[in-house]
Amino acid sequence: MHYIKYQLRHVSELFKRKYEIVSYPKCGRTWVRFMLGNMFNEYFELGLDNDEMLELKKKVHWRNLRIPFIEMHHDGDAYKKHVDEIAFRTKRYTGKRVLFLMRDPRDVVVSQFHQLSKRQGLVDTDLSTFIRSEDGGLPCIVKFYNEWLRGIGVTREHMILRYEDLKGDTQGQLRRLRAFFGVDFIPDRILENAVEASSFARMQKLEKKGAFTNERMRPGDPDDPQTFKVRKGKVGGYKEECSGEDIAWIDDYIAGNLDRAAGYTR
Repeated sequence: MHYIKYQLRHVSELFKRKYEIVSYPKCGRTWVRFMLGNMFNEYFELGLDNDEMLELKKKVHWRNLRIPFIEMHHDGDAYKKHVDEIAFRTKRYTGKRVLFLMRDPRDVVVSQFHQLSKRQGLVDTDLSTFIRSEDGGLPCIVKFYNEWLRGIGVTREHMILRYEDLKGDTQGQLRRLRAFFGVDFIPDRILENAVEASSFARMQKLEKKGAFTNERMRPGDPDDPQTFKVRKGKVGGYKEECSGEDIAWIDDYIAGNLDRAAGYTR
């Protein structure tokens, strides 16, 4: 009975503290989700397994209502749309609390190519063709970023998190997330444990040995690193896979089309 009363005291907060994490695919969403899941799991002693820690809304939040309600999505799957169909939905996001997760479009388009071709079998073109495509290629990523950067001001609260900053100072950026989600009472020690438990090396190891049972977290082929959900996660990794001609085209396109507020123009 005491536990029920304790939980009910936080019901009002449940309806006040709803957050959304929005990103284009391949921007580090799974990594962020696993870090948050590990952090909440240890602090609140939830006893969740690896798959459950990834389910922030369905599994984590409902175990303890002090944990904020966090929904993660790709805002209507822009990668499935033609570039001209991508638009910010002002009415949808007015007054909402949103974390917008970004990553260098150069790395995103290459990682998305492998996701769609090797894991999902939805793309049968080569990388060069995919990069230039107005149906899921670089133009769609740039349009998605531009729309969000110009529209995000209608939200009640928002935070922009760049993948590169998260890689460069993981603990520092997780502290920003902790503050944004209103859980500053979670000590640094647990935050640091979450960072360690969610390292790319550990997540790849877990994926390779089948520690995740959810299909979306299993490699298409355990012997082909390109089919892994947690693939490389490198900053600037696109340079290893794109031709000089492709890199020049990408840089020109970004310079001419991407809002400079994104932080990825040179």
